[in-house]
Amino acid sequence: MSGKYKAVSTVDENGNKFKSKLEAYCHKKLEENDIDFGYETVSFILLEDFQHEFESWEIKTLKKEKVYSALAKKVSKIKYIPDFIGKDWLIETKGKRTPEFNIKWKLFKYYLHNNGLFYNLFLPTSQKQVDLSIKTILNN
Repeated sequence: MSGKYKAVSTVDENGNKFKSKLEAYCHKKLEENDIDFGYETVSFILLEDFQHEFESWEIKTLKKEKVYSALAKKVSKIKYIPDFIGKDWLIETKGKRTPEFNIKWKLFKYYLHNNGLFYNLFLPTSQKQVDLSIKTILNN
């Protein structure tokens, strides 16, 4: 189970595609306030891919059937792409936070800390919180 919730993807009046209505709202408000930003333009590698020598037996799906077997010895990288990013801030719009996202968010903060990077982080879950985030960005 991926733990993902089904967000309703949407398209704004300019034809821009978003993964949720909250993303579309945030994009619109950033533009209305003439804030310079990128939408999903930066990727942070939180953990590089690697190979190990030991066996790891786990449940995996094979032809739509769950089987218990040894997995590949290569582990894929973990990357994080924020929704919106500015010079010293980023906004990640989230209607519902999955357990997977909560872990990735902590890893991202750890990554920023270890690499001496400074961003003000905003994680709004409603339009009201998006508005407050933008107000805070404008006041900094």
